[in-house]
Amino acid sequence: MIDVLIVIALVAIALLLADRVLRINPYLVEEGFMSGGGRCGVDLPPCDFPLRCINGFCRTDKQPQLYDRNPLPVTP
Repeated sequence: MIDVLIVIALVAIALLLADRVLRINPYLVEEGFMSGGGRCGVDLPPCDFPLRCINGFCRTDKQPQLYDRNPLPVTP
């Protein structure tokens, strides 16, 4: 009985990890949370040319691309 419960727990953990890798990580990478250029600000060096200092990080001015695979409705 305990062996069956251990197998079920391992399968559940494997499914959660697969969900994280296949579904959630691409959104985090595409949206660029805490990624991009380095830090910038008052006591830090300025950003390189195509980037601007936005909320303490060197980021681009381009609007993020919304992908069709996002199932959530986006309204203004």
